[in-house]
Amino acid sequence: FVKGAWRAAQENASHKTASRPKPSNRSSHNEIIPPDGTMHFDFTLQTCCERNQNITFVSISACVLINALFWKCKILEPFKLLTVFLHEFSHASACWLTGGRVKSIEVNRNHGGCTNTIGGNQFLILPAGYIGSCFYGMFFILMAYINKWTLITSTAFLCFLLLIVLIFYANNFFLRLLCVLFLALTISVWVLCVHFKEDVQYWPLKIIMTFIGVLNQIYSMVDIVEDLITRTVPESDSYKYAELTKCNSKFCGALWFVVNLTFICLTVYLIGAIHVKSFND
Repeated sequence: FVKGAWRAAQENASHKTASRPKPSNRSSHNEIIPPDGTMHFDFTLQTCCERNQNITFVSISACVLINALFWKCKILEPFKLLTVFLHEFSHASACWLTGGRVKSIEVNRNHGGCTNTIGGNQFLILPAGYIGSCFYGMFFILMAYINKWTLITSTAFLCFLLLIVLIFYANNFFLRLLCVLFLALTISVWVLCVHFKEDVQYWPLKIIMTFIGVLNQIYSMVDIVEDLITRTVPESDSYKYAELTKCNSKFCGALWFVVNLTFICLTVYLIGAIHVKSFND
């Protein structure tokens, strides 16, 4: 009787062991998880979308809707002018990176702008305005999404750009006023977030930086369609680039449109691929 009971117990144990599911090794193929577990990547998008990703996608959609509803309203004027500023600063950045020198930067009330440069590679400087503006939009959106430290870094970076241009390169009063306005806005919101961090947890700053990023991407696309594709403007970047490359200016505008559309798709893809444990970590 004892031997029979022992054999029956062994058989039951073997059945239980055999039916135990094997541990999944999915994360080893699809995810790269650092030791702290605060952020990981899933480039297959099989684990999209988590709570933080859904919140970010909803925030971006809300920003797009607000821009669509109030596009012709004066309330968006300061943010549009900031986009023009980043457009001109992108020209300046390309000039510096290719060994040139920037004399001055202008931003006008009618959304026009001008960057006076000496030297540098014009093949890179001319398209850098529209493409760089969309790239900055992607940068601000992603930095606002990941966590509060990347958000603070991107905010400090924007303040640094505004301060450098204000001190050394602003060539007209309107641009100086614009720099001071956004320096005051970003620093004030930043200070309020630090002071009330237990209550708001940097969300006002996150919303502002996300909105700036979304507007940069939208405005660059709309500007390309209105100024470079649907009409020909001799003063435009694409017209000058066409003269330089001996090709059609509208073709240049269409090419830059495709590049910017790629940046927008890449922004959405990276938000889906980057998983963050908590915004405040």
